[in-house]
Amino acid sequence: STAPPPDDSIPFFPLLSMFDHCNRGNWSTLSKEIESWLVTKVDSESPLWAWGCDAFWLAFIGGYLCFLRGRWPMWDS
Repeated sequence: STAPPPDDSIPFFPLLSMFDHCNRGNWSTLSKEIESWLVTKVDSESPLWAWGCDAFWLAFIGGYLCFLRGRWPMWDS
């Protein structure tokens, strides 16, 4: 028996039409969705993992602009 092909789907793309790129809450929610997807669905040895990490950080910084100045929410709070 052969293993099923890896699931390379990206559940949070395309972004919903109601996603507001100016709303930090939307970016924060997106970063949490990406984090969950990375932890539960993506093989950390796959190229998709590296892409997902980059996507996470872009979304995280969009949601937490103060991160760049050394302040951010507690991890996993």
